[in-house]
Amino acid sequence: MTNDGHPSPTAADLWVTAARGRDAAADALRESPTADDLLGTLRALHQAQRAAELSVGAAVEALLSSGHPWHEIAAALGLGPTDEARRVTERGRAEAREATRRRLPH
Repeated sequence: MTNDGHPSPTAADLWVTAARGRDAAADALRESPTADDLLGTLRALHQAQRAAELSVGAAVEALLSSGHPWHEIAAALGLGPTDEARRVTERGRAEAREATRRRLPH
């Protein structure tokens, strides 16, 4: 159970969230305007970045819930110390947990 009384998401639940974030990032890039519309392109890139961040966060949460240690995750991300991996993925992990909670039945 989570702190708010909801059931804890499984690794599979988190992988679904990761896949949805990946798809949202790809959609944002696919639908980005041409270079003639720089503000539109910037907006699409930012949407893709946020979706990718959520996707990475969900993947990290899924790996952690499956028993993978932080040092493996940090290495997979090309990061040094595990503290850096925690810091870099913190916002995406929080967004992924929230997105997964919203998606799952209460």
